Amino acid sequence: LDKLKPATKYKFRVSAANTQGSSKPSEVASFLTLAAPPGCPQNVRPNGAPHPFSCSVQWDVPTVTGGGEVIGYIAEVAKSPETSYKAAYDGSERRCQVTGLVPGCRYLIRVAARSEEGGPGEWAQPLSVKLPATVPGSPSQLSVSGRPKSSSVLLSWGA
Repeated sequence: LDKLKPATKYKFRVSAANTQGSSKPSEVASFLTLAAPPGCPQNVRPNGAPHPFSCSVQWDVPTVTGGGEVIGYIAEVAKSPETSYKAAYDGSERRCQVTGLVPGCRYLIRVAARSEEGGPGEWAQPLSVKLPATVPGSPSQLSVSGRPKSSSVLLSWGA
């Protein structure tokens, strides 16, 4: 049988039939279908303004639970759709702080829900976040390279 609902109890009886007629129905067989993975979290959005090295993200519960209870969420971060996503959060809260980011860069953050019965569900549409740039640090080890000329000098420094 196809198109059954997840985490639903069903009862069936079967009769055999031929040109002579139908048999009495069988005994009742009942079973519970397994839960499916949950749908994607809804309304993934920033939770406040991004910081130079981190950003906070929040989301709403999935509208489709797959018949089971949503027990947690997974968030991943990537610099672009072409790069690999890396784990950023695994927990039960509907918000997370993504850290270890580079100022001035754009990131994609995606979130999926998970349940006891099914693994992670569908990924929500990635959220694009642009982090603010920061003032660079002061150069160090400033020195004159070579001999100064009458109208110029060559300088060198460390980052």
